Amino acid sequence: MMGGSKDEELHKAANLIALCGSGTTGCHGWVESNREQARTFGFLIQRVQSAEEVPFKDLNGDWWVIDNNGQKTQLDLSRKVPHD
Repeated sequence: MMGGSKDEELHKAANLIALCGSGTTGCHGWVESNREQARTFGFLIQRVQSAEEVPFKDLNGDWWVIDNNGQKTQLDLSRKVPHD
Protein backbone atom coordinates (compact mmCIF):
# COMPACT_ATOMS: atom_id res chain seq x y z
CA MET A 1 0.00 0.00 0.00
CA MET A 2 1.33 3.42 -0.93
CA GLY A 3 0.58 6.72 0.78
CA GLY A 4 -2.20 6.86 3.32
CA SER A 5 -2.31 8.02 6.91
CA LYS A 6 -3.17 6.72 10.36
CA ASP A 7 -5.04 9.99 11.06
CA GLU A 8 -8.67 8.94 11.66
CA GLU A 9 -9.99 12.33 10.47
CA LEU A 10 -8.64 11.67 6.97
CA HIS A 11 -10.69 8.47 6.65
CA LYS A 12 -14.10 10.02 7.29
CA ALA A 13 -16.72 9.92 4.52
CA ALA A 14 -16.39 13.61 3.58
CA ASN A 15 -12.74 13.02 2.67
CA LEU A 16 -13.36 10.02 0.43
CA ILE A 17 -14.22 10.63 -3.20
CA ALA A 18 -13.51 7.59 -5.36
CA LEU A 19 -11.58 8.40 -8.52
CA CYS A 20 -10.89 6.03 -11.38
CA GLY A 21 -7.34 5.21 -12.39
CA SER A 22 -4.06 5.27 -10.56
CA GLY A 23 -1.89 8.19 -9.55
CA THR A 24 -0.88 8.53 -13.22
CA THR A 25 -4.00 7.42 -15.14
CA GLY A 26 -7.71 8.26 -15.26
CA CYS A 27 -9.30 10.85 -12.99
CA HIS A 28 -6.80 10.16 -10.21
CA GLY A 29 -3.96 10.87 -12.64
CA TRP A 30 -5.67 14.08 -13.75
CA VAL A 31 -5.94 15.29 -10.14
CA GLU A 32 -2.27 14.54 -9.52
CA SER A 33 -1.20 16.30 -12.73
CA ASN A 34 -3.52 19.31 -12.34
CA ARG A 35 -3.41 20.01 -8.60
CA GLU A 36 -4.45 23.69 -8.71
CA GLN A 37 -7.44 23.01 -10.97
CA ALA A 38 -8.31 19.96 -8.84
CA ARG A 39 -8.41 22.27 -5.80
CA THR A 40 -10.72 24.64 -7.71
CA PHE A 41 -13.11 21.74 -8.38
CA GLY A 42 -12.92 20.44 -4.79
CA PHE A 43 -11.10 17.18 -5.56
CA LEU A 44 -8.00 18.15 -3.61
CA ILE A 45 -8.08 20.03 -0.31
CA GLN A 46 -5.55 21.25 2.22
CA ARG A 47 -5.21 19.29 5.47
CA VAL A 48 -6.34 22.35 7.41
CA GLN A 49 -9.65 22.48 5.51
CA SER A 50 -12.76 20.62 6.62
CA ALA A 51 -13.82 18.35 3.77
CA GLU A 52 -17.44 18.70 4.88
CA GLU A 53 -17.24 22.39 3.97
CA VAL A 54 -15.45 22.08 0.61
CA PRO A 55 -17.83 21.51 -2.31
CA PHE A 56 -16.84 19.51 -5.38
CA LYS A 57 -17.99 19.77 -8.98
CA ASP A 58 -19.20 16.65 -10.80
CA LEU A 59 -18.95 15.92 -14.53
CA ASN A 60 -22.38 17.50 -15.13
CA GLY A 61 -21.20 20.79 -13.64
CA ASP A 62 -23.25 20.39 -10.45
CA TRP A 63 -21.72 21.26 -7.06
CA TRP A 64 -22.06 18.96 -4.03
CA VAL A 65 -20.88 18.54 -0.47
CA ILE A 66 -20.49 15.26 1.42
CA ASP A 67 -20.87 15.04 5.18
CA ASN A 68 -19.12 12.56 7.44
CA ASN A 69 -22.19 10.30 7.40
CA GLY A 70 -21.73 9.85 3.65
CA GLN A 71 -24.74 12.04 2.77
CA LYS A 72 -24.26 13.95 -0.50
CA THR A 73 -26.13 17.24 -0.84
CA GLN A 74 -26.38 19.29 -4.02
CA LEU A 75 -25.69 22.99 -3.61
CA ASP A 76 -28.10 25.56 -4.99
CA LEU A 77 -25.83 28.01 -6.77
CA SER A 78 -28.75 30.03 -8.12
CA ARG A 79 -28.49 32.04 -4.88
CA LYS A 80 -25.22 33.79 -5.56
CA VAL A 81 -23.44 35.54 -2.73
CA PRO A 82 -22.35 39.06 -3.69
CA HIS A 83 -18.62 39.76 -3.55
CA ASP A 84 -17.32 42.56 -1.29
